[in-house]
Amino acid sequence: MWGRVNDELAAGLEVLALRQRLLAQNVANAETPGYKRYDLDFARALEAALAGRGPAGGQAAGWAAGAAGTAGTGGAEPAVAAAPATGAGGAGAAGAGGVAVGPAVPGGRLSLGVTHPGHLPGRWAPADPAVAVYRETGSSLRNDGNNVDLDAEMARMAENGVHYQALVRQLSDRIALLRTVIAEGRR
Repeated sequence: MWGRVNDELAAGLEVLALRQRLLAQNVANAETPGYKRYDLDFARALEAALAGRGPAGGQAAGWAAGAAGTAGTGGAEPAVAAAPATGAGGAGAAGAGGVAVGPAVPGGRLSLGVTHPGHLPGRWAPADPAVAVYRETGSSLRNDGNNVDLDAEMARMAENGVHYQALVRQLSDRIALLRTVIAEGRR
């Protein structure tokens, strides 16, 4: 009943929320010596969020597939190995933290088993969109090694917010349409 389009809109919102957290982390660490900014490839993250690898087992498979091929060019490295730890923002090997990237459980989720022909097959679990997170390591704007440009980060946050609001509006309009159909069906 929910539908493919609504699932795609929800996945887009999830990816945009992840990007907003990454950008906020960059702003919070604008003065941290040696900190390198994080961002994500939206198209790749959305593809990962929409790609199912099997019933309820997609996160581990999606993470492994993304981790194998995330090395970028131009001074960007995958955040898989260099992801900051969650916490209050203490500096670590990858800089100050605040965003967890990657699966919480190394093995992912348990797969959903269908034991009777009358059972519903279940939903395909999406792969983890965090596979598209990367860390820009090839540049430094300051002598202390930090590469966060506060003005550019704020502009990216504003752009991300506009995209998020557009998807929220589309999803809201689709839900309003469903409500109208339900209300008119009662008459």
